[in-house]
Amino acid sequence: MSFYEQALQRFLRESGAAADSDARRALAEQAFLAGWRAAGGELLLVDRIPMEDEK
Repeated sequence: MSFYEQALQRFLRESGAAADSDARRALAEQAFLAGWRAAGGELLLVDRIPMEDEK
């Protein structure tokens, strides 16, 4: 799971939106993405590259 995905999951969990309706969860995801981009984050939905000893 990417850093972005981990941060999103934590945001949803802590805001209570993870257990809410799909529509509310989608709005929370949009709000998180807007904040992420405003803070200078880029949307990188790629998995972390495993370290040599993890292969």
